[in-house]
Amino acid sequence: MKKIFYMALAAMPLWLGSCSKFLDKEPLEDPSAESVKDASAAVAMINAAYQPLQRPKLYNMRIWSLDIMAGNSAVGAGGGDDGIETIQLSNFSTGPDNFSAVDLWRGPNPGILYCNTVLENVPSMDIDPQLKNRLIGEAKFLRANYYFILVQLFGDVPLSLVPAKPGDDLKPARVSKERIYNEVIVPDLKEAITLLPRREEYADQDKGRVSKGAAAGLLAKVYLTLKQYQLCIDQCNQVESLGYVLNADYSDCFGGEPRHKNTAESLFEGQYYGP
Repeated sequence: MKKIFYMALAAMPLWLGSCSKFLDKEPLEDPSAESVKDASAAVAMINAAYQPLQRPKLYNMRIWSLDIMAGNSAVGAGGGDDGIETIQLSNFSTGPDNFSAVDLWRGPNPGILYCNTVLENVPSMDIDPQLKNRLIGEAKFLRANYYFILVQLFGDVPLSLVPAKPGDDLKPARVSKERIYNEVIVPDLKEAITLLPRREEYADQDKGRVSKGAAAGLLAKVYLTLKQYQLCIDQCNQVESLGYVLNADYSDCFGGEPRHKNTAESLFEGQYYGP
């Protein structure tokens, strides 16, 4: 045992001396203009913009767990298996160090980065015009959705409309939620409606991507949140005109069978088992 101890002591100078220089490389996985050169790279980038929706920081856990605060959960927090962050939500005692709140604050940002990268590079690319419009429309919808999540939960938040780069301010100031609604969420969704295809125009391998109806539906929800009721009604009428109807059986909204996914009622679903 002593022999092992002395050998460890002898090796310590090697460990301590092995990191004498600062890391001087730029981030190797930074999504930049150089990494979005053609149509396939642009599609890969917009695919990445969907991913945060599926993660535990957003729809895979944190967003639906907020139902505890609204009283929509069948059983409230407080069981032995509940984390402290869930109990704090239930008791309305959430602080800035609450894991759930921190996740919700951080969760949308990777998606916003990918959307901004698409919007900075795709408009000038020489690719099929229909694909270009779709990619821009997808990025506009997703960015609007991510910011809509943030302003509903936190009010004023930092605003970024271009890809973050090394050397940028890591703690940008908040801007008013009114500005984000007026300059990003509403105009992004309006443009997305004009650019995106209808859901039936997507090929089978692209089912689940945002469509014209999804953008109109989200804009209706935004107008409802802003208490602009006539504008909300107008968007709801547009959704109905695009062929969306309620499922005949309410249970078809749920379940794991193929018939339960992307139904006539569905505006937008996360595709957890997509190709």
